[in-house]
Amino acid sequence: MKILQVIPSLNPVYGGTVESLKQLTAALEKIGHRVEVVTCDDRKSLWLKNLSCLVYPLGKG
Repeated sequence: MKILQVIPSLNPVYGGTVESLKQLTAALEKIGHRVEVVTCDDRKSLWLKNLSCLVYPLGKG
């Protein structure tokens, strides 16, 4: 199954919501689902590195 997650930012300073998305994504990928994330982060944000899922950083609109 393909799953699209939408979150304002993946910046770890925002805590629980970001960590929850990361853990949920890892668990879903482990059982064979494909997860992609859309965020308003800048594509150069350091916290977007080393993520297992495909991220679409749209930047500020």
